[in-house]
Amino acid sequence: MAIDVKLICDLDDLPQDLRGGSVTIGNFDGVHCGHARIIERL
Repeated sequence: MAIDVKLICDLDDLPQDLRGGSVTIGNFDGVHCGHARIIERL
């Protein structure tokens, strides 16, 4: 089974049809600088 993976490094590069959703993977261990930047953009 092939999986189509895209690495998106900037929210401006996110395709319009994928905006408005969110996905998380892993355990929550606090808000780090990278997380805070994403939250600011929301």
